[in-house]
Amino acid sequence: MLNIPIISFVILLGLLQAIVLSGILFFSKRNNPIKQYFLAWLILIFAYNSFEILMFTLGKSSSFFFIDNYIPFVHIYCLGTLLFLYIAANTIGVEALSRPKWFYFSPALLCLVVNLSFVLLIHFTASDEPKRSQLFTIYRSVIDVERHLMIVVFAWFLFQSYKTLQLWYGDISLMDDVKEEKAIIYRWLTLLLYVFLGTLIVWAFTIYGSVLLHQESNTLFYLPLECWLSFVMYWIAFMGFHRISIIRIDKQKNNQSILDLLGEKQVNEAIEQLKKVMEEEQYYLNPELNLAKVSELTGLNPKIISAICNQILHKGFGEFINEYRIEEAKQRLSNPLNNHLTILSIAYDAGFNSLPTFQRSFKQVTGMTPTAFQKKSQE
Repeated sequence: MLNIPIISFVILLGLLQAIVLSGILFFSKRNNPIKQYFLAWLILIFAYNSFEILMFTLGKSSSFFFIDNYIPFVHIYCLGTLLFLYIAANTIGVEALSRPKWFYFSPALLCLVVNLSFVLLIHFTASDEPKRSQLFTIYRSVIDVERHLMIVVFAWFLFQSYKTLQLWYGDISLMDDVKEEKAIIYRWLTLLLYVFLGTLIVWAFTIYGSVLLHQESNTLFYLPLECWLSFVMYWIAFMGFHRISIIRIDKQKNNQSILDLLGEKQVNEAIEQLKKVMEEEQYYLNPELNLAKVSELTGLNPKIISAICNQILHKGFGEFINEYRIEEAKQRLSNPLNNHLTILSIAYDAGFNSLPTFQRSFKQVTGMTPTAFQKKSQE
C-alpha cells in the first residue's frame, strides 16, 4: 500500500487534471484555437511547478529533470504573458494588440538570456576556481533579484489584463445580439482575474514572507502556494471548460433551431435582405445602427438576424456591420484626395463612433493600423 502524504495526494490530483485539461485544450478542434493554446500553456506551467514540489514532498530528488537548477524562473515569467494574451484573445483579439505576440514574452526571454549566459560562463571557467566562485556569487544575487522582479512583472501583466477586459466590455460598438455572450465571457474572465489576483497575493506573501522569516530553504513554507495552484487548476477545469463550453453549446443549438424553422429559400432571402440594407442603402454608415434598427429596416426577427450571422456567416452581428465599415474606411484611406482628413474623421465617416474601436477593428481585419494602411495603399 502506498504511503502518500495528503498534501502530495492533493497536488498529484491537481497535476493529473492539469495534464488532461491542457491536452484537451491543445487537441480539441475549435474555430479560434489560439486562445485555447494560451490557456493550455498557462496550465502546463502550473503543472510543471506542482510536479517539482510534488517530488520534494515525496522526498524524491528531481534535480535531473528540472531546468530550475540551471536557468530558473524562465517559465514563471511566462505566466503573466500567457494570462494577458489569453484575455486579449478572448476580447479584442491578439491581432489588435499594439505589439507582436513575441514582444510580451520579453521578460522571459531576457531572463533566459541572462541565466543561460551565467551558466555558460560558469561552465567555461571550471578550471579557474576563484573566478568560478565569484561568478556563482554574482549569479545567486541575480537570481534573488529575478525572484522578486517576477512578482512585479506578473502584477503588471495582471493590471494590463484588467485594463484590456474593461476596455473591451465597455466598447459601445458591441451590438445587441452579443450582449448575452459578452456577459458570459466577461464574467468568466473577471473571475479568472480574481483568482490570479489571489495567486499574486499568496505568491507575494510566500516569497517575501520566506525572506522576512528566514525560511527560504524551507520547502514546507511553499506548500500553501502549491495547494493554491492546485485549487486554481481544479477551478479552471470546472469553470472555464465545463460550464462555459456547455453554455456556448446550448446557445449554438438555440440559434440552429431558429434556422431549422425556416426553409432554405427563406434563409437565402433573409441574407439578401441584410446585404441589400448594407451594400445598396449603406445603413452601416449610421453610427447608431444596432440589431433592433436592422430588424426594423429589414422586417426580420432579431433572433433570425443573429442566427444567420452566427450560423451562416460565422460572425457576430457587430463584426458583420464593422466589416462593411472597415471596407468603407479602406476606400477612403486609399484615396489621396482624403489625405487632408484625420483618421478620426474617416472613422466617423465610415460609421464608427469611437476611434479606439475603429483602430482595434481595423487592425484585427487588415493586420495593420489605419495610418500604416493609408501609407502603403498610396505608395
